[in-house]
Amino acid sequence: MRKIVIGIGDDFFCDDAIGLILLRKLQNNPEVLRIATLLEFGKKSSQIIDWIKANTLILIIDAVKMGLKPGEFKIFRFTEVKAKTNENTISFHQFGIAENLLLAESLGKDISSIYIFGIEPERLEIGNEISDVIKSNIEKYIAEIKNFLYNI
Repeated sequence: MRKIVIGIGDDFFCDDAIGLILLRKLQNNPEVLRIATLLEFGKKSSQIIDWIKANTLILIIDAVKMGLKPGEFKIFRFTEVKAKTNENTISFHQFGIAENLLLAESLGKDISSIYIFGIEPERLEIGNEISDVIKSNIEKYIAEIKNFLYNI
């Protein structure tokens, strides 16, 4: 099975940058590069539709508000959660990752092999500094992502 890791986020919105930070760290790891394709999407999550293919596992790394303590993380299949979308959303500029995955599914793409590595943010505000609780867990996140990729 082909494996793809996608970093989502915004370098100028505090903890929202964590998906990009972790992806960039993984790009320096030859072991990970041997088993997975790494893609940095930033805020352009609509690109994911082109990468959803049969026999492909996708792991998306992103800051996700899940009601956990800041810095805690969870790995889950996208299909395990009910995505909340706004019926009034008609502009693609307003689409987030959930809306793009639901759009992909409506286009006939199989989204059952898409996983989210979600990290509960502490600060989502303009700025380029991630919070201390997120920063102190970076190596733990990397280890968990590698463990997931090696064992799935």
